[in-house]
Amino acid sequence: MARESDAESLLRLLQRLDDETRFMMYEPEERTTTVEAQRESLDILATGNSTAGCVAHLVVGVLKEHAGRGIETALLAKAERWARGVGLRRLELTGMTHNRAAVALYEKAGFVVEGTRRGSMLVDGSYVDEYYMARLLG
Repeated sequence: MARESDAESLLRLLQRLDDETRFMMYEPEERTTTVEAQRESLDILATGNSTAGCVAHLVVGVLKEHAGRGIETALLAKAERWARGVGLRRLELTGMTHNRAAVALYEKAGFVVEGTRRGSMLVDGSYVDEYYMARLLG
């Protein structure tokens, strides 16, 4: 898990992902998060205050140069272990409906499509649909 001291590096990674793919939530240069805000988000995770409600929403992204090496699968497995360790009962994420590789990965990891959010994201000037997916940790 990322720590407060990782804030700047994590933010740079997120910005690279924004530049490199249209499957993340932000387009290039749209992310306005500061290093301090990123640090505060990581502090919330570290203190456990993010587990209120027993649900975690995941955002997963891997740079193209590292794709296809099982990193995505390992990240989802680590997130599940963390969630179980802190007593969460549910993991949630979204995936663009046309991103078949990501949706297949999420389904392989036990996530189920619970609904479709139509026209929920504006990507390169066009609205796209995304699946709302979840995994119960029973």
